[in-house]
Amino acid sequence: MDLVDFRYVPTLEMAQDIASQLDEHGIPADIRPNKDLGEWLAGGNAQIMGNFVVRVDADDFTRASHIVDGANMVEDLDRESDYYLYSFNKDELLDVVMNYDEWSTYDVELAKKLLRDLGMDLSDEKLQELKDERYKEISKPKKADPWHIISGYLAALLVPVMGLVIGIDLWLTYRTMPDGKRAYKYEDTDRRKGILMAAVGIVLSCALVFTYVLTNR
Repeated sequence: MDLVDFRYVPTLEMAQDIASQLDEHGIPADIRPNKDLGEWLAGGNAQIMGNFVVRVDADDFTRASHIVDGANMVEDLDRESDYYLYSFNKDELLDVVMNYDEWSTYDVELAKKLLRDLGMDLSDEKLQELKDERYKEISKPKKADPWHIISGYLAALLVPVMGLVIGIDLWLTYRTMPDGKRAYKYEDTDRRKGILMAAVGIVLSCALVFTYVLTNR
């Protein structure tokens, strides 16, 4: 089974609700805390997408999306008047909808509902247009932060194991697209730098181990 990230949600109960919906349709789902080591090593600049992530098999991703998106999660949940989205203005709510991959499913559905309450036209055609624009944007590899590169090289020379980890992060980290496909997170030039960091980290780690063994014989 090739598990990929499917939905990010703020609470375990919401994750379990999604898993239950999918189970009713014969789709197994896995729930785990949302801990992204790669983003942490990069400096903790990740969007807070949710405390829990629901994962499904890549082959089930599209069908699972139809099932979950077809259910009105907002109507089934208690209305929380103090929930932070209620303080958002129209532009901020639209930003949530447009950047749907950076927010929990609950937040996106609630933002849609609030926008409709404000009289905004959110037809299926309009939503698909927003999704297509966002997909083009997020499918482009990003350029790594300069400090990420610098810290990787320094780590490779001073703390080889850490340099190896940062190098692998730059080299192999991928993102799961909204349709379940995977794409490398960083540009090819930065990925090549990651390969170099990883190689230096491996060589120096082996050299340190070899030196330690020789000096303690």
